[in-house]
Amino acid sequence: MNRKVKYLPCSIVCHGECEVILVKQIQAKMRRNLNPLSKDGGSNSILINTINHYLEKRFPEKKTYIKKNNDLLNVDKENHKILNHKIFTIMDRDDSSDELFASYLDKSLFKDYWWGQEQLIEPIYFDPNMDAVLRKYGIEINAHSSKPSQYFKLLTTKYDDIIDVFKNLDEKSSNIKMLFEYLDTFNSKN
Repeated sequence: MNRKVKYLPCSIVCHGECEVILVKQIQAKMRRNLNPLSKDGGSNSILINTINHYLEKRFPEKKTYIKKNNDLLNVDKENHKILNHKIFTIMDRDDSSDELFASYLDKSLFKDYWWGQEQLIEPIYFDPNMDAVLRKYGIEINAHSSKPSQYFKLLTTKYDDIIDVFKNLDEKSSNIKMLFEYLDTFNSKN
């Protein structure tokens, strides 16, 4: 009997350690590999203006990405197109200029790279950052204490509440609900 293949729905480039914790908690709850990508487990940040450099260093060509995720990607054998897969980036806007942020959102920032040309990239943002957005919705993040441990505690004790906030954020604050909609759709199809 053939077993059903569970393809990798996405990879998620994480801005920092708090985003890595978020993705790992979503992964655990969904029981699905989301392939979090980060610099040194998130201890070094990836910024909007360094995403392409980070990805190019790791996956200079599409075939490198396919090989690294071997057997987890649904690849059309004829044209080598990766099917039903996205590369999400979860970034804080932080101090990004309006021009840079706009190019991130409209994906023109990625047009010279295979992930942009293949239309795999999906930019997720928090404006100005994830901490401020959560504070705006009544979830306190203490800036003078270890943020990763606060996120870990919040996401392990109040996961459903935090995800509910994320799914209902206004577009000015974040578009992370797009990630959850994609994962819900992917899980219902696969």
